[in-house]
Amino acid sequence: MVKETLICEIGNNHLGNPQYFFKYIDEIISNEITDVTIQIREEEFYKKNKKLLLSSENFTKGITKLKKKNIKGGYAIADKFY
Repeated sequence: MVKETLICEIGNNHLGNPQYFFKYIDEIISNEITDVTIQIREEEFYKKNKKLLLSSENFTKGITKLKKKNIKGGYAIADKFY
């Protein structure tokens, strides 16, 4: 039997607004999403789009909330490595 898995990505759809970010976290939890990826763009992107950067404190709070609900996750990091 195959177990259903729903994966959700949080990218810059929070627009740097912690309230949006935590709303997405709450929706992920309430909809029983099992896996999450969080996109982190390259440093140059945030230099040009400072308002899209979440504070590390809010980021950590969101990740901690997901962990407490046993939701698995990972990061999609966009840094260049060539």
